[in-house]
Amino acid sequence: MLAGMAYFVACTESQVDIQVAGFSSKLPLLIATVVRRLTEFAHSEQTFNTSRAFLREAYQDAHVQQPYEQLHGDGHKHANRVPHWPAATLEAELDSVSSDHLQAYADSIARSPYVKILVAGNFDEAGALDAADQVRAALGARPLPKRQHSPPRNVDFARGHYVHHAQMSDSSSINGAVESTVYFGPVASTKERMVLSLVAGVVHNPFFSQLRTQEQLGYVAFSTHRIGASGRAMLSFVVQSESNPAYLMQRIDSFARGFRQRLVDYTDSEFRNLVESQISHRSEAPKSIHWEAGLLWSRISDGDYDFGRLADEIACLRMLRKEDLLAAWDRHANPDSAANYTRIDRLLWPAASRAPSPADLQAYTGDVIALLGCLESAGFRGATLAELAATVGAASLAGRVNHALEALARIYVAPGTDRDTAQVVDRLGANGTCIRAALEAALAARDRQRAVADAADDDTRKTPDGKYIIVDMDEFKAAHPLHDPPVPATALEPRHPSQPAV
Repeated sequence: MLAGMAYFVACTESQVDIQVAGFSSKLPLLIATVVRRLTEFAHSEQTFNTSRAFLREAYQDAHVQQPYEQLHGDGHKHANRVPHWPAATLEAELDSVSSDHLQAYADSIARSPYVKILVAGNFDEAGALDAADQVRAALGARPLPKRQHSPPRNVDFARGHYVHHAQMSDSSSINGAVESTVYFGPVASTKERMVLSLVAGVVHNPFFSQLRTQEQLGYVAFSTHRIGASGRAMLSFVVQSESNPAYLMQRIDSFARGFRQRLVDYTDSEFRNLVESQISHRSEAPKSIHWEAGLLWSRISDGDYDFGRLADEIACLRMLRKEDLLAAWDRHANPDSAANYTRIDRLLWPAASRAPSPADLQAYTGDVIALLGCLESAGFRGATLAELAATVGAASLAGRVNHALEALARIYVAPGTDRDTAQVVDRLGANGTCIRAALEAALAARDRQRAVADAADDDTRKTPDGKYIIVDMDEFKAAHPLHDPPVPATALEPRHPSQPAV
């Protein structure tokens, strides 16, 4: 803070952000000075080495984050956004970057930048233009043509259910985590955005209550929705637990399949209260200039320039009905009815547990893999995936969980031993273990698989239950197109043609 002013500079994957704030009329001069210093960027070898060591430590710290943070933060961006490089990739390249490389890159940015400026607060139009002129003069360079500017974009996944398994590198963590993301409609539609926001509002508490409070899977269990850069809207379910990730995904799937009935049972009074709470939130006036500037800048950084979005969203919310939520769920999130059902499950296994290999995933369903993990965590070791798959397949024909428990017990009771099969059955089905729940889910999934006409598929990239296996996330993303950039809601016509666009 200097003379009532402050500045902040940050570098992201695709841009350099500069913020200045304060109560002084010298703010335009401050930002111009900061920009000029950046164009004159120079560094010593010592500064370069110190910065590289700092970055290396930051990248290494990313490996010891909580599992859900790895999935929901950097991992989510890696799965959906272009460009994005995970911490491990960046760390691997650090030693190949030299001081000369850094200087050359900084010089290239200064030579031809693409600049967006927001001036908010106690400025009139002339003052805002003066600030822009000072930045332009400080740059002293021709702006990058808009056609050469490539903003971040989201991957446009083809319809299908995808699954990706990864292993924690932090050997001290006993937890694993999962994130399941279902893709909804386009961000350009106000109705789609508001319907998803309401669906997320209905989902939030029941999801936490069932997986955290009732099933006690772990302290971290939440759902959230996002609007991707130039992509579709997303609804994500996240759980972190000591339970094996395949079982966590099984429980998320069970919740999601039962959620439609929750929407059907949602009362008109509950729906009105939810709508009014969201309208109230959007009607709240910004409490500070920083808050207001953040709202305006989000419209600019998104690329839609929809500065009237809040008013449009409030008007849209008043027009929605509960039936709109049910229709959207069936159109996007219901695997039994959605024509373009698109979902990605990402599972992060603790270092102490072996993540299933691509060969395991091609040969056995996720429910069988989940069942094996539950058995081993309860002390029942020695069974193979092949034995469990055969047991589930035979038991589902009989349609009885008790029959399956007896078949499981026979795997662990060797002929001629004194162990009582009935006692083993009691232990397998006892409360406090996840075995019975995993078995019930596996039997239900087996029945659904038989009911699907096209369940038989020769595609070796698929699991037996029809999910596409992602082995390498970068190769997977490269095989899909990108969403087009958003269409601006506001016509980007210069009001001052004599002023060259910055």
